[in-house]
Order: sequence, then C-alpha cells, then structure tokens
Amino acid sequence: MTFRVLIKTLLKIIITWFIIVSLSFFLFLAFNPDLAASSLHANRVTVTAAAIKAEKERLGLDKPILNQYGDWLLHLFRGDLGTSYTQKEPVTQLILEALPNTLLLMIITVILMSLIIYIYARVLIGFKEHWLEKCMRVVCLIFSSFPAFWLGLILLSVFAANLGWFPISSIDITPLSLVLPVLTMTSIYIGSYVRLVRQEILDNQKRSYMSYYRYNGFQENYYHRFLLKNSLTSTFSSLSISLPKLLAGSVIVETLFNFSGMGSLCITAITERDFPLIEGYICIMTILFLILNSICQAYHHHFNARENL
Repeated sequence: MTFRVLIKTLLKIIITWFIIVSLSFFLFLAFNPDLAASSLHANRVTVTAAAIKAEKERLGLDKPILNQYGDWLLHLFRGDLGTSYTQKEPVTQLILEALPNTLLLMIITVILMSLIIYIYARVLIGFKEHWLEKCMRVVCLIFSSFPAFWLGLILLSVFAANLGWFPISSIDITPLSLVLPVLTMTSIYIGSYVRLVRQEILDNQKRSYMSYYRYNGFQENYYHRFLLKNSLTSTFSSLSISLPKLLAGSVIVETLFNFSGMGSLCITAITERDFPLIEGYICIMTILFLILNSICQAYHHHFNARENL
C-alpha cells in the first residue's frame, strides 16, 4: 500500500466515522426527548416536573441541540466520552474494561475456527468421500443452522445448569467461562467456511496445474501439501474479511452468557437509554469496524492481485 493510498484510506475512515457518530447523536436525541426522565427512573428517583427540570440542567439537556452537539464534540476530541447516566462512571473507563474481553472472545473464536477448518481440509484431502469427512461436514452444517440464542441456551442448560461443568455466568472472565461463549460463536459461523474450503479443494483438484503435479510423478505428500496451501489461503482470506462481522455479532452471545464485553455493555445502555454510553459504544465500535474492514479489504485485494500474477 502506497503512502497516498494510506492517507486516502485514513481520510475515508475518519469522514465515515464522523458522519456515523454525528447522525447517531442527532437521531438518538430526536427520538428520545425524555432522557432526563429515563435517567431518573434508572437511578430510582421519583419522577416529578421539578426533578426532570433539575436532571435536564445537570445533564445539559436543557440547551439547544446544536449547543449539546458542540459540547459533546469538544469533549470527544479531548478523549472524554462523558459519564454514564446510570452507572455514574466515565464511559471511557467502562469501554476500556469491556473491550479487551470482546476482543479476547473474538480472537479465541477465530483461532478455534481456523483450527477446525484446517483439520477438516486435511481430512477431506486425505479421506475424500470418507465417512469421517461426511460426519464432520454434517455436524458443522447442523450447528451453524441453529440460531445463536437457541444454541447458547442448549449449551447453558446441558453443560452449565445440569452437568455443572462450566459456570452459568461469564461475568468473571476465566478459561472455563470462555468455553461456552466461544463454542457458540464458533458453531454459528463455522458451517459457511467448511462449505467454502470444501469447494476450494474440489475446484483446485480440477485445475490444470494440480493435474501437472500428479501426472509428473510428484510425491503424494507434496501434492496434498500444495493443494492444502492453495485452498486454505483463499478461505482464510475470506475469514479475515468476516472479522468485523464476528466483532458485531458477539452482542447476542455476550448477553446470553452474561459476558462482560462490549455486547453486554451495548444492551445495558440501550435498555437504560444511557445516552453517553450508547454514543461511546458507537464511537469505539464504528472506528474498530472501519479499521478492521479496511485492513481486511487491503489484504484481500493484495491476495487477489498476487493470485492474478
């Protein structure tokens, strides 16, 4: 990537991020005119006209919306995302506590998915049309067809509630508390990549350069290794493009397992209509999504360009 392209990509990210967070600011205030009353309810304060007036003054909601937007931008550029209405803590601190947990969940999920894809590819190449390959494919497809919340509930009921092998709540992050959320995340996404790597392997086997290796007496191990490398490279490239989707898709799983990550933080903020927390979530997740998406697209374009040489 040249310096000019890098600058252009950064400008695109910044402009897109600024538009999204600004729109979310105005839309949220426009459709939630009673934020002061919601804040009072969340803090178990009796809602009266005088209390609402005082709360609006405390939160700055009595100012014109453009003035509120200007004050919010000023604090945002200073790195201050405000204070949570309900939790009475800085939004930046809440996000810094939750974001590493979500990233940890996503990273472990990607590693496990990559391992399953690799094992399946090796089985498919070495045991084509074998019962083991068919069983692995069917199991992956069955699990990926389940809705995330339903599969998570089954895993919680069987392995946490009944057998007691894992904790029911994952609010305290431990190796055991990560098992069920990671299995749920992996199961709902793995089926599409199993289908993809299978199609890649079958397509590559029919290509002329693979026939060249086979008919010219290359060892079977070398042929399988070359076929595996070509097939997995494109599959992992597609997996990398899906990283933003995995990051955003953790909301349901985190809420179900009471996992203290960004997803749970988002649901809590929406339920309580905690405006600073919602805006902070949008700011951080939008910039992460845009950066990850740009990196993955650049890698994908680089891979395609190399393949076309």
